[in-house]
Amino acid sequence: GMVVAVREGVAPIPAAQPVTTSVPIAEPSPPTQMIFMMKSANFRDHDGRIRFAKQFEDATMPVTTAQRALRMGVAVLVTDPKRARLRGTRGGDFNPRAPDVIDLDVVEEPKNLPHYDPVPRSANFTPLPTAEPRTILIDVPRS
Repeated sequence: GMVVAVREGVAPIPAAQPVTTSVPIAEPSPPTQMIFMMKSANFRDHDGRIRFAKQFEDATMPVTTAQRALRMGVAVLVTDPKRARLRGTRGGDFNPRAPDVIDLDVVEEPKNLPHYDPVPRSANFTPLPTAEPRTILIDVPRS
């Protein structure tokens, strides 16, 4: 009935209803850090998905995971000179299930050790027992 009344001029054209729309607010993305991987590693991203970081390639991961990789010697900062020399040298030959792939979410760091360079720490050096100091005399001709 309203259409006929408007067409005949008996009723005014109804005013437009205001349309309410909700604007989605973008959630801030969680903080990430880009590092250069010295070894291949698996890690979980912010959504819980398992990701694979390739050896001698850049990887972007959550900051806490990236810091753990840096402390363990699995990665270096992108400003490190090793990155310029080694980036891409692996040639794309990657196997995420290889036995040398490190799982950054499972590996625990030693808590009581002071911070040392991780390479000698992982080599399992054993200090030799100390002996008494000795003096050795060597005969050398004088000129």
